[in-house]
Amino acid sequence: MAIDTLLRQLAHELGLSELSLDHTNTCAIGLPDDLHIDLHHEPQAGVLCLAADLLQLQDDTRAQVVPALLRANLDLGALGGAWFARRERTVSLCRSLPVDGLDIRTLAEALAGLVTQCRRWRAHLAASAGAL
Repeated sequence: MAIDTLLRQLAHELGLSELSLDHTNTCAIGLPDDLHIDLHHEPQAGVLCLAADLLQLQDDTRAQVVPALLRANLDLGALGGAWFARRERTVSLCRSLPVDGLDIRTLAEALAGLVTQCRRWRAHLAASAGAL
C-alpha cells in the first residue's frame, strides 16, 4: 500500500483531518499529554520510522538513566520492537516498519505500542531517577 494512502487511513483512524508527508518525508502527531510522534518515510530503505522524544538527559541523572536505557535496548521484545536512541541530550524511542506489505492495522498497532512504551518509560524514569 502506498505511504500516502496509509497516512490518510491513519489520520481517519485517529480522527485527524489530515496527515501527510512534508518535503522532508516527515509528518508528526501531537498527543494531549505532551507526547509528539514523528513519522519519517525513508523511501530508499523502504521503511517508515516512528520516533518520540522521551526526555532530556540532565547531568545529575544521566548516570542512572543511560544504563537503564541501554539494558532495555538489549531486549527489543520488551520494548515492542522499539529501541532507544540519543541525540545529544535528547532520548527518543524509535521503531521502524517495512513499508512493503504494511497495512493500516499494523501501522496503528505499532503507533499505539510506541505511545504505550513512551508513557510507561516516562513514568518509570520519573519514579526511579527523577529524570523528568
